[in-house]
Amino acid sequence: MKRRYALDSSAAIYLASMNKKHTNVYRFSVMLKEKVNPEKLQEALDNVTPRFPVIVAGIKRGMFDYYVDPVEKAPRIQKDEERMAVMSKERVETCAMRVLYREKQISVEIFHSITDGGGAMVFLGSLLAEYLRLCYSIQIPYSDRILNPKEAVKESEVKDDYITYAGGKGIPAKRHKAYQLPNEKSGNDKNEALTRVYKAGDILKVSREYGVSMTVFLAAVMAQSLIEIKRKYPSSRNIIQVMLPINLRSKFKSDSLQNFSLYAFMKLLPDSQDMSLEEMIRVFAGQMEKQSSAKHLQGMMTTNVKNQNWWFFKILPLPLKKLLVEVVHYIFGESNSCITMTNMGRTVFPEECKPYVEDVECIISPRRLTGYNCSIISYEENVRITLSRYGKGCGLEDVFYEKLESLME
Repeated sequence: MKRRYALDSSAAIYLASMNKKHTNVYRFSVMLKEKVNPEKLQEALDNVTPRFPVIVAGIKRGMFDYYVDPVEKAPRIQKDEERMAVMSKERVETCAMRVLYREKQISVEIFHSITDGGGAMVFLGSLLAEYLRLCYSIQIPYSDRILNPKEAVKESEVKDDYITYAGGKGIPAKRHKAYQLPNEKSGNDKNEALTRVYKAGDILKVSREYGVSMTVFLAAVMAQSLIEIKRKYPSSRNIIQVMLPINLRSKFKSDSLQNFSLYAFMKLLPDSQDMSLEEMIRVFAGQMEKQSSAKHLQGMMTTNVKNQNWWFFKILPLPLKKLLVEVVHYIFGESNSCITMTNMGRTVFPEECKPYVEDVECIISPRRLTGYNCSIISYEENVRITLSRYGKGCGLEDVFYEKLESLME
């Protein structure tokens, strides 16, 4: 009998935000130096699919909860004709991910309830290694980043590590009425990716001058950009808050291929929004240091796990449970911050892959309400920053890129 898996302790929130026009999907791509061979790519996907039962899978409904249902047969690869297309409810139930190709690019798009960026990059790296093996008869060494498709699935890979590491005193979630970006939409809008490529050394040089990481520096530039938009489009919501995902695998030992990430919030109250960039960076550095500590993150995990294992919540029928999660998501989710900035950091492939790889790309779906999000990924000397947008937007991309580039002059 085919094994099914429980969703991890963060997955329900992404299901709660799903509707006919929006699914929380993200995309990772590898740009190659030669044309993609579709037949070899399909064969590679066929080979690696059994190794990733919690990623190449659908999400089904039970009486009291959702569960992960691994596919019986690998999905068919698709021509890449529309980036970040909304996944229908039927598609999510059948297979909540897809593999796409265009002339010299292989992409995976994954619904966030299945896994986070950490799990997705292991899948993409493993798929790429198998594809290159089939095309060029090269053997790429296996590791915790490139999984051997012939190996048995490990229990540690299909484990909910939020539960593993939850414990101690919880940290209650806080609600902030954050500024929401204005965004005019029409019935024909599609997700757009507004990307600029920079030299990693140029951004790191400025970040180091301020004595902070690239992530904190870019968050401060984004915060200043949001303040400028807010002055142009005022709102009763005046708090500026940038949400930064944290990969928990960098803090806690984990092989999990399910979601295992949390968020830090870079916050500016109205009376501190006139400060200089240097002052803002100093504030954000302190907030990041506190919120990314193992103690703080464990407290957040404890709160989330306790809430989901509350006996009353567990016995609720799924429709009522879904409604409750939707309410929580509305209060503590997107409206709690202005934008998400996901920095995937530096992508490293084995040396054997490098002759075939040109670059990598990461795009996260825009927010359901305000229509913007931001993703960052590095490969070799390049940093790709992408502002994803749904609708006409408010010009945030122009303000942000102009500010960033002026700081690198």
